[in-house]
Amino acid sequence: MAASILLTSLGVGVLAGLVEICWAYLLPMFSEQWRATLPKSAGGLLSFCAGAVAADGLLVLFGGIFLLILLTLLTRVTRLSTQSARLRVVARAAIMGGTACYLFNGWTALFLLCSGDQETSTDRLIAAAGSVTLLLFALLGSAGLEAARRRWHRVTPAAVWFTAVITLLVVTAPPFWRYRASHDPRREISISNAGPRPNILLVTLDTLRSDYVACYGHPWIKTPTLDQLAADGFAFDAAISQAPSTTPSHCSLMTSVYPFDHGAENGRPMKPDLITLADVLRAAGYETTAFASATTTRSINTGLQQGFDRYVDSLVSWSELFGRDEFQHLIFFYLAGFMRDTQIPGEVVTNRALRWLENRSDKPFFTWLHYFDPHEPYGSPPPFRDMYSGTITDGLPMAAERQRYAEDITYADFELGRFLNTLKRKHLYDETLIIVTSDHGEAFGETHAHIVETGHGHYLSDVTQRVPLIIKPTGPHPRGRRVSEQVELIDLAPTVLSLLEIESPGGFCGNSFAALLDSRSPAYADRYAYAFNVVHVARPGAEPDVMFLQQLAARSNDWKYIARPRLDEAELYDLRQDPHERTNLASRYPDIAARLHTQIVPFWNPQRDRSEDPRQGLAPALVHELRALGYLGEPDDE
Repeated sequence: MAASILLTSLGVGVLAGLVEICWAYLLPMFSEQWRATLPKSAGGLLSFCAGAVAADGLLVLFGGIFLLILLTLLTRVTRLSTQSARLRVVARAAIMGGTACYLFNGWTALFLLCSGDQETSTDRLIAAAGSVTLLLFALLGSAGLEAARRRWHRVTPAAVWFTAVITLLVVTAPPFWRYRASHDPRREISISNAGPRPNILLVTLDTLRSDYVACYGHPWIKTPTLDQLAADGFAFDAAISQAPSTTPSHCSLMTSVYPFDHGAENGRPMKPDLITLADVLRAAGYETTAFASATTTRSINTGLQQGFDRYVDSLVSWSELFGRDEFQHLIFFYLAGFMRDTQIPGEVVTNRALRWLENRSDKPFFTWLHYFDPHEPYGSPPPFRDMYSGTITDGLPMAAERQRYAEDITYADFELGRFLNTLKRKHLYDETLIIVTSDHGEAFGETHAHIVETGHGHYLSDVTQRVPLIIKPTGPHPRGRRVSEQVELIDLAPTVLSLLEIESPGGFCGNSFAALLDSRSPAYADRYAYAFNVVHVARPGAEPDVMFLQQLAARSNDWKYIARPRLDEAELYDLRQDPHERTNLASRYPDIAARLHTQIVPFWNPQRDRSEDPRQGLAPALVHELRALGYLGEPDDE
């Protein structure tokens, strides 16, 4: 019986892996929101197949071993024989049925995630009915295999498994070729008269506000890596993010379009017809790699993997070993109804990037490193944990949170330093264009016009929208320069392409500020920077009581204007006299407010204002995961 159970487990595991491969390539046909990275090359497909078969084979084999132990104990306390045909039928049915139910329910949950539908009682009924049906079919199939084994030949079950494998491979081939031939934005990119080809390193330190970096003036937070980069290049004093949350801000950075144009929100991927910076650089001959570290940068939730040859976003270490990214991880944890991991520490990001660096190709590289550590929930490993204990004595709110936040910043700075030190050791540092910025900042109880702000994602004040931006160019250039001109994160992609003498795609909205890096002085003083988000507004007694509507901001060097057009509400701040945005001057200076309002109106789309909760349509497990990151509270929490 032992051999039968183990062989059955291996056979079912192989089948399960191949079925998952087939489903992965079929899923984009059922849901446009399926944006996970799948291999298109034959070599990539073989690796993906090997990983799927190995992962599922081991998973089911462990299940078979556990079942064998239980059955062995059962035979010890009963009169059942280990050679009992009925026992073999039940054991085989348990393995086959259990695996089938696991995959069926996992796919159902994953499909709800991709389609944006909420789980209903009908879905639960379908899942229950499907599971019962699969268990009955498994029992009948197991009995049939046992009968075939007795009547014809012992190899009959093996022949059945072999036939099933061949069938699944044939079924998998057509969707693979259709996926391989799917739309590739590189076809729309024309590269001509391109200039130099330096390596490019883009680093985003999540949730990093600029005044919490030593080279931007913080008195005691240690950020030696960022300080050295600033000393070797340029530090921008007025870099403005386009959104106060991770997914939309990163999508704007990569696509050079504003959030309302790419459509991404936390939990929802950006539109698939956009061209990204990675698309252009890959078409220009770059090896494009990315190492992401959180739910809100994962490919299936964002689409940020577009244009990258390799996009590593696994939140669990074992899934990367099988080359599976997070497909198995998603199925298991969405099936369980929760996500165990919402992020990975900076050490893992750096280690993954260093392994890639040791084996990279000879082509120039564009690499994106994303460190999520400064994001809530805070907490760094030793020796960074408690390194600033007792340092904060200013009497301002949230001292404990600010201490842990500062420790996370120093930890992320250290991990980035490990990667840069390897670049230096390999003599790649000087020939690499290095860009370090953040997607947004963080608020710790600051008061703006009687509103106390904490966290991020709710308001558009400078504590969340003004982010650090440090650029270390290649070749001869001024060093240690501070740049006061205001720029936007959507300007980064056009700037990189301008430095490479590559024309930006027509869809890019940003403007290159490459001239600021060679001491020329274009007219930047009058440029506006814009930011957008969907804000929760509670109006007791109003209809509806809860509204989710657009909040827009326009910022010049002197003034900051924030508007909620549907409510006819506005805030105006004099940034020269009131850099902390504490006093609303909208009623005192109506002419200035009106002038800035004309900058906002073209971006306002009344149809995007809505009364329903924008969390509707997200899978329950994804809502749980985003809430764990501090993005989704209950409506009255925000």
